Amino acid sequence: MRGKLEKVGAVTGIMQVVEETGASLLPFQRVKTVSFPRGRVCTEFPLAAEALEMDFIINAGKLKTHSLTGLTLAVKNCYGFLPGNDKLRYHARYPSIHDFADFLLDLYLAIKPGFSLIDAIVGMEGPGPRRGRAKPLGALLASPNAVALDTACAELTGFSPKEITTLQAAARRNIPGHNLRELDIRGPLEALRSRNFDKGIATGTWSFLWRFAPTWARHLQQRRRPWPLAGVTAARKFALGAP
Repeated sequence: MRGKLEKVGAVTGIMQVVEETGASLLPFQRVKTVSFPRGRVCTEFPLAAEALEMDFIINAGKLKTHSLTGLTLAVKNCYGFLPGNDKLRYHARYPSIHDFADFLLDLYLAIKPGFSLIDAIVGMEGPGPRRGRAKPLGALLASPNAVALDTACAELTGFSPKEITTLQAAARRNIPGHNLRELDIRGPLEALRSRNFDKGIATGTWSFLWRFAPTWARHLQQRRRPWPLAGVTAARKFALGAP
C-alpha cells in the first residue's frame, strides 16, 4: 500500500510538497464502521479510520467530467474515504445512477468535512474520467458546504444541476446548497464561466442509455486513459457559502 501511495504521490507532485512542508502522506489501512441513521439508501459505512481520527477534514478534489454522474466534484470526492475494494463493492451495490447519487450524498453527510475545495485551475472536459481532456479554467473554489460548492462548479462549467446526479439528489432531498440563487458567492464566477466547456456524455444523444449501460460496457468503451496534463501559472480564487 505504501509503495503504491508513494508512487502516485511522486507522479502527481504531491510527494514533493510533502517533503518541502514536512507533512506526511497517510495511507488508509484501518477501517472504522460509521453509523448514519438519517441515510436515504445507506445507514452504515466502512470508512478509513485514519481520516476520521483527524481534528479537521479538508476535502480537496479536482474538477472533471464523469460519464456516470456528470461531474466529479466535492460530494463525489468523499468516495475516497472508502478504503480499498469497498469502492468497487458499493458501485456494484448501487447500479442505479439515482441510488448511487443518494449513496454519495449519504456518505458526504455522514463524514461532513469541515471544508471542501475544488481545483479547477486545470480541469477535465469531454468523455471523463478515462478519456477526458485537460481544460484550463483558472479557478479555485472553496466552501464549508460541499453541495454549494458543487452547485457553483456546475455554473462555472455550464452544467445544469439536472445534469449532475448528486445535485439532483440534493434537490430532491432539499439539502442546503443545491439552489444557486441562495448562495453567497464571493468572487468573479460569471467572469470565469467557461462558454465552451465540453460536458461529454451529459449532453450527448446517447447520454440516457449510456448512464444505464452495464459497468463492464462503459469500461470497455473507455479502456484507454490518457492522463491530461497542462500548465497554468495562476488561479483566481473565490469562496462560497450557503445557509
